[in-house]
Amino acid sequence: MEKKINKSVIGYIVFCVITVFIIILNIHNDEYRNLIEHRTLLSESEEEYPGGKRVDTSFGLKGEVIKTGRFYIPNFGRYTLNADITSMDANNILKVYLSDGRSEERVLEIPLPENGIYTGSFAVKPETKYVDIRVDYSGSGNLVVGNMYLYSPLAYTDTIFTAIFILIFLTAVGIFTFKNPDKIKEEKIKRKITDWLIIIIAVIFVSQPSFLGYLFHTHDGIFHFSRIESLKDALLAGQFPVRYYPSASGGFGYLSPIYYPDLLLTLPALLRIIGTSQPFAVNAFIFAINLSSALTAYYCAKGLCNDRILSVITSILYLSATYRLINIYVRGAYGEALAMIFFPLIVLGMYEVLFRDRNKWWIAVLGYSGVIQSHLISTFLVALISAIIIIILIFRIIREKRLLSIIKVLSITIAINLWFLLPMLYMYLFEDAVFFIPRIEGFRMSLYISQVFEAFVNASGYSNGLWYAGGEMGFSVGLPIAFGLGLIFVYLAMNLGKKQTKEIKIFLWSGVLGILFAWFSTYHFPFKAISSIPFIGELINAIQFPWRFIGIASIFLSLTSSAGYCYFGSVTGNKKVVAIIVAAMISITSGYFMYTVTNVSEGVPRSSAIVDILGYYGEYLPEDFDYENSLERVKKPILSNSNVTIDSYTNDNKKMTFSYSGGKGKVELPIVYYPGFSAKVDGERVPVYKDPESKLIELNLDKDVADVEVKYEGLFIFKLSDIISIVAVLATGVYIVIFMKKRRKMKLTEEGDFLFGRV
Repeated sequence: MEKKINKSVIGYIVFCVITVFIIILNIHNDEYRNLIEHRTLLSESEEEYPGGKRVDTSFGLKGEVIKTGRFYIPNFGRYTLNADITSMDANNILKVYLSDGRSEERVLEIPLPENGIYTGSFAVKPETKYVDIRVDYSGSGNLVVGNMYLYSPLAYTDTIFTAIFILIFLTAVGIFTFKNPDKIKEEKIKRKITDWLIIIIAVIFVSQPSFLGYLFHTHDGIFHFSRIESLKDALLAGQFPVRYYPSASGGFGYLSPIYYPDLLLTLPALLRIIGTSQPFAVNAFIFAINLSSALTAYYCAKGLCNDRILSVITSILYLSATYRLINIYVRGAYGEALAMIFFPLIVLGMYEVLFRDRNKWWIAVLGYSGVIQSHLISTFLVALISAIIIIILIFRIIREKRLLSIIKVLSITIAINLWFLLPMLYMYLFEDAVFFIPRIEGFRMSLYISQVFEAFVNASGYSNGLWYAGGEMGFSVGLPIAFGLGLIFVYLAMNLGKKQTKEIKIFLWSGVLGILFAWFSTYHFPFKAISSIPFIGELINAIQFPWRFIGIASIFLSLTSSAGYCYFGSVTGNKKVVAIIVAAMISITSGYFMYTVTNVSEGVPRSSAIVDILGYYGEYLPEDFDYENSLERVKKPILSNSNVTIDSYTNDNKKMTFSYSGGKGKVELPIVYYPGFSAKVDGERVPVYKDPESKLIELNLDKDVADVEVKYEGLFIFKLSDIISIVAVLATGVYIVIFMKKRRKMKLTEEGDFLFGRV
């Protein structure tokens, strides 16, 4: 046995080594994938020339007359530049500048004494965003700049990171499989491995578009790409939790994290920090969203009935739910996609609190906290639904003494998330900022009932409302879910009048709730009438689009649909038939969707990544702040006293510092004003004001000569909320650990298929 196990372990290790080796072989292809080529340089001062640009003495020009202009640099690390140049003067110089968006630094100079291929290398820092290549012409002789090639050597490529992450994953699988050799053949271990294998294959299938190595243009994608880049810069500057993006809005700063939670964007931001490209970081993030959604759906179903087959089916149905895929690949609504990870936890957690083990309140806390940290509109949606359900069941809750557990869920959720909620409410109530909150007009943005159950949907388009459904993006729950619902109706027809078990009732009621929420998304629901009711109408309108209810409906309908498939399996007596039907339907419907995503959506080249368009949207900026004009403003302090001079000036993502001399006066800084900025003049704190016209920071300089430092620190109540949240997280974590230890000591119910008997 020992030798057998050793052979298995050795075989697995060999498999891992070969897999990683094959991946690393692809590293040489990265030289071409990371290649940035400029055949025609960007300049209006010299003439076009076959293969490049040309300038000579007759032009009467001198200086940096040939240049590429800024372009995006995909990874940090070392880069090599190859340039094909014809030069007749040793005073001609090729220069490379790097920029973080605010200031630039020259990192390479190459004299050009003669014709040839010139090569040079330079290092790119994590905070670097752009590179600009220029040729300084001496004014004498002939100069022709041909093709330029910029590429990164093998040290910093996405292939390296892919190999590392796959090695970590394979190691984890190996430890899980071989940590207890004597039990490797136990049925329970086999089942777990089978479940994981099915889920991983399904996740890989729905993640196909993320394996292409580039990004897609989606409705809101560029906004979230910019958030990830800005979060990366803030983390590099030492902020955590991040409340302020110092590099955003053209370097003027942006307080987006206070209004729009970004904690769960930390994964792609960290990937960017360690050196991956933006496409790699975002696509890994999408894969993580898909995997997490599958696992929480599995955990939810397993917690409701302990039926592993039903749990696996629920997982892949929810994973492939069309509306969830639309959020990721068409809308680019990553906040809403993140929120859908936690819907299953809320379903399971609230079921425990309301009907079963009230001591499992922490599951609901995790679910609600995850939604809060993902998407505020989804937070409002689940809070509204939860409140209505609690009101309906209030007498039962009081009678069974469950009110305390509900209070625990509410209070601990607030305490854990107070670090975000309190600053957000403070800024919303006491600061004038722009909020783009489109309101639905009655039922005009609702769906037709046929759209909810469409089999094949568009992987493009927008929400047209009731005007015209043709060419509109999909909102369907998906054919696999719809088919499973049909099987449940068959079950009900075949079992009319029969008493149902408690477990079956759970999934039948889940179907009722799912259909109810799907109905809310259609024009058959009286949105127009409800919207006219004072206060209630305002609450309903805050949802923006009725079709958001499809996200909530998807988890309930996935649970019920999986029960339908299990019923079919019990009738046929063959679980393989069920597996084939589910796999076939998901392959056809989701496969068609993946095909249209990859062939219809426009790609974003690696060298043209989205870096900073946050301010373009204008949301969360001070009212009357002119973003377009601010970009034309000199990005240095502007002094009211013309006799004052700036002796030194630096502005990075940590702070702005400058020294001045020559008199007193006011100074306007190139930073958007938000509460929480501190300023020191010669080490002493001074008040920070908002210029009434520009909405930028203004200081009163009362000294003739001084050193000034300005940085964002946040308000005292923000820091207090951080402490409360840390204590709440630690206390909840301790409770969960103790609870799980006690649970392991208890005798667990046998795992099986309890809804309709074993298949």
